[in-house]
Amino acid sequence: MREIVSPLDGIRSPFGQSPVPPPSSFTPADLFANNEKGVWFAPSDFTRYTEPSTTELVTNGTFSTDSGWTKGVGWSISGGMASIDGTNTGSSTLSQSLTVEGGESYAVEFVYSVTSGRIRLNSSITTSASFAAGATGRYKFNIRASSNGSTFGIEAQDAGTVAWVQAVSVKKLPLSTTASMFKSTSDLVINNDDPVQILSDFSQGTGEGPTLGPELIANGDFSSSSNWVLGTGWSITGGQAVSTVTPGSLSQTVSITSGKTYRYSIGIVLIGAVGIRLRLGDTNNQVNGQNIVGTLVGYLTAGSVNSDFVITCASTGQLTIDNVSLKEVVGNNAIQTTSGSRPFLRCRYNQWTMTENIGDAVWTKTNCSAEANSTTAPDGTMTAGKFISTSGAANLKRITRNLTTVVGKSYTDTVYAKAGELDKLVFRQGASSGVEFDLTNGTYSVLGSFYTSISMTSKGGGWYRCAATFTATATAYAAFYGPSFVNITGDNSSGFYLWGFDIRLESDFVNQPEYQGVYNTTAVSCDVVGFRPYLFFDGADDSMVTPSINFTATDSMSVFAGITKQSDALSAMFIELSTTISSNNGTFALQAPGVATKAEYRWNSKGTTDSVATYENAAVAAPVTNVLTGSIVTGKQNALS
Repeated sequence: MREIVSPLDGIRSPFGQSPVPPPSSFTPADLFANNEKGVWFAPSDFTRYTEPSTTELVTNGTFSTDSGWTKGVGWSISGGMASIDGTNTGSSTLSQSLTVEGGESYAVEFVYSVTSGRIRLNSSITTSASFAAGATGRYKFNIRASSNGSTFGIEAQDAGTVAWVQAVSVKKLPLSTTASMFKSTSDLVINNDDPVQILSDFSQGTGEGPTLGPELIANGDFSSSSNWVLGTGWSITGGQAVSTVTPGSLSQTVSITSGKTYRYSIGIVLIGAVGIRLRLGDTNNQVNGQNIVGTLVGYLTAGSVNSDFVITCASTGQLTIDNVSLKEVVGNNAIQTTSGSRPFLRCRYNQWTMTENIGDAVWTKTNCSAEANSTTAPDGTMTAGKFISTSGAANLKRITRNLTTVVGKSYTDTVYAKAGELDKLVFRQGASSGVEFDLTNGTYSVLGSFYTSISMTSKGGGWYRCAATFTATATAYAAFYGPSFVNITGDNSSGFYLWGFDIRLESDFVNQPEYQGVYNTTAVSCDVVGFRPYLFFDGADDSMVTPSINFTATDSMSVFAGITKQSDALSAMFIELSTTISSNNGTFALQAPGVATKAEYRWNSKGTTDSVATYENAAVAAPVTNVLTGSIVTGKQNALS
């Protein structure tokens, strides 16, 4: 029997860089068709329920006409944007009716610029933080609606606010209730850099969300009061369970197993500010303070004190619920109960931040200035900035930024550029090396040999995508964007336009979009659609653990793992089938690397004796992404292949 231990999402061929497309009809069920024991973890499932619907919920979010919006004092629509002119004497909102469902998730996006006062998103989905005077950029987040609602607006919070917004979009994310990753027991992983507390095992299903067992709740639709134990203040009527002002409990004894994971779903009709508390088995396995109106979905691990599923108000308050469900999540789900030790779900590859705002301080301006939102960008938004050459003595004018690199690895530096009064863009590496892009003729010339591959592609409207690839010879790359290799004079007005900075490993452009926007300094807000998601572990204490899996029926295992090594500086344990492989028989481990500073992968296996297989090659030096496969026999005379 072949036991599938840990097939993970792979995106590279073994020990190489060439992309390997997955079989079009492949599912985890193919690996576990004969009821083999093991696990399948698929971070790429993130794309299934976070790529938004094609249905736009906002009417006239492009502001192509003066329609579809209710305009408060000072608001007007013209030229593809909505603006407020400062004549408001108090709060003023640009709004429209937009229906959202509590518990469902939505992709929300808009471009903004604030000259004075403050603006914020104020809607049934969420109320954002305020954007104050001088703020400019793109708001782009996936958000779980806390209640059913029908309002959507951009609010000018202060009298005399001057600002504009454009490209407003809201789209529903699919399948929120079948998501496979949770950042807490009741909160979905839906954004880049969300921490992962629970990762579903797909080995018992088809890869379309977690596999669930039969319904464990009797009379979950509250058609009667049978099967429920009603504490003080609870009643059941009209297909609903209602709690009044006293925080008593509503409970039911269910068939659960301590340590196993269960998925709950509760329809919440009315809830006070205190929220709801759920408990399964004992007080150490509960959800506190959830105050969503709609469908609350999450996971609980069963405790050992009793077999009760208990619902209460988190404190004194009113609660009305319907349609309660509890089902076992079949499989060996990976869990991390310690919040500071959870890995992060990431889709980010672009190493720059604030990629559409050259006016931000992360971009160092020397003998030049930068004007944000100066002209229309290639994507049609007013987010392209202008590089402006300052006056005075002739000098070297540039925007610069530093990137930490790995010696021997290839990186590609890209930016979109358009001619203004100046029509040359230079990537400069010292006085003797670089490339000059001619933004009028669409040609380029090369100086020296630092950049090994260069391209210039027309994007229409006078825009060009300028790209240059280099192999790092040091641990830092000083990006330089300017109008000339040499000293020049300026006039405080002449310049050219820049937008969409993107730098990544050359291999990370393969089969992924050519540009990834990163919209804030923390990189939480970034483009995720079309980019391969992955779990990021910090190399210190991040980990996830499954329940015990009984492999005693076999001594043969197959392991498949997709892995990206960020560093070889220290030895790193990728997966281990025991707490300590060196002292436990019948186990194995995969290390990446096994020995600090080595470019290697190392398999350890122990039947009754230790066995090690190592692949060491400069081609797998970090950072690198590979698919690893291994067949392990843990018999009396241990062997690996």
